[in-house]
Amino acid sequence: MSSPTADVPDSTVPTIAGKRFMVILLAVILTVAGFAIWGLRSSQHRRFAVSLSAVPPSTNPSIVPIDKPLLLRIDHSSPRSRALVSLAVLLDGDGNPLSEVMPLQQAPGPKGVPVEQLEFPPLGKLPARGLVSGLVMRVREDSPAVRARLAEAMEVGKPKTGQLARVFTRTIVACRELDGHAEQAQRDVR
Repeated sequence: MSSPTADVPDSTVPTIAGKRFMVILLAVILTVAGFAIWGLRSSQHRRFAVSLSAVPPSTNPSIVPIDKPLLLRIDHSSPRSRALVSLAVLLDGDGNPLSEVMPLQQAPGPKGVPVEQLEFPPLGKLPARGLVSGLVMRVREDSPAVRARLAEAMEVGKPKTGQLARVFTRTIVACRELDGHAEQAQRDVR
């Protein structure tokens, strides 16, 4: 006959009392949350929102006509980010530039509040993939070295196919290296 075996706790395995475990877990959660909040606050001042529209605005805001000027505007930004210089460029659906990199200008906004915006001439022809992207880059200063770094990130002069997302990612990284940020707005072109 066999005798029943009882589960004997293994004395070599360390055990943590329930209350001590909860205190340690709470401390870890608060530490991770603290680092996350600190990281978000340190980059929050760089964030902003942009819009791309036709002039005058079309009935369908997600489509811009090929024969109308385009308006690229910073709609929302934090007060601390307004000290940064704003540069803009239009890209096609493949990530190739449709314009030169140009600084945005101050102008009265829709509610009378000054906003930064730039009006581009009509495209004239359908861009690659029927898509136009307005890319706004905010950096500390506008200098030849900064423009060269941004041109390198956008791979200006190198023909691209289907690389819009890659160009945008590289531009964000370059802007962050320059203590700034980049945002884009895309629209279909008809």
